[in-house]
Amino acid sequence: MTNNEIIKKITIALSLHHDVVREIFLVGGQELTSRQTGAFLVGESNKNYKAVNDEVFAVFLEGLIEFSRGSKEDPEALPQLLGSVVEGLAEQGKADALESLKEMVDEVYEELSAECHVEND
Repeated sequence: MTNNEIIKKITIALSLHHDVVREIFLVGGQELTSRQTGAFLVGESNKNYKAVNDEVFAVFLEGLIEFSRGSKEDPEALPQLLGSVVEGLAEQGKADALESLKEMVDEVYEELSAECHVEND
């Protein structure tokens, strides 16, 4: 499996749009144009195909890690991937999924609040 195929599979698995893939590369330290991003995501038979070398692939993986977990410099910040998932659900009109997510967040927030209250007593 090539680096391009791995990036494409990750993109599909996480339902990432091309602009989000560009953002991941940027977070990893490499700015790409929309055209360059597209060239990495098309099949080898496409005339615009450009192979992703190991160095560029490493940039993508580093960017994906930070994009998924958040910045080490600001550990309290919302990871960009979570924001992207929520936006994707909204764009797709998946109100039930968003409601389930909201309920999950509310439950976790209540648990954290209860734990903090207990610790402060």
